[in-house]
Amino acid sequence: MKKRRYSTEIELTPLIDVLFMLIVFFVLTTSFIASGIRVDLPAAKGSPVEGSPLVITITKEGNVFFEGSRMSPNDIASALEHAVGDRLVLIKADKESAYGVVVELLDALGKVGVNHLDLAVEDVRTQ
Repeated sequence: MKKRRYSTEIELTPLIDVLFMLIVFFVLTTSFIASGIRVDLPAAKGSPVEGSPLVITITKEGNVFFEGSRMSPNDIASALEHAVGDRLVLIKADKESAYGVVVELLDALGKVGVNHLDLAVEDVRTQ
């Protein structure tokens, strides 16, 4: 009578597949989380924006970001001076941000001739 031998090998292919899917999941979710700058927009009646505007974000701490990079209002205005054309510039300012920061940004953009400008709001629908 022969003794039965059990195999001690572990099949690694399914484990590698699962590991690869986890790596892809974490890389994608991390890149989406890192690019978002959290702001609490003021509530007002608004309309959707057409196209792809250039986005300037102002946090409640007064930090100003252009397309995800922290910059000063004057640096943003200099960057937009020749690049805007007819594209819309959208300002997403936190409702608790300092009024002076918003005015400083608007003044800097006005000096370089940015004409198409809009402020982002949290849209409230009247019933």
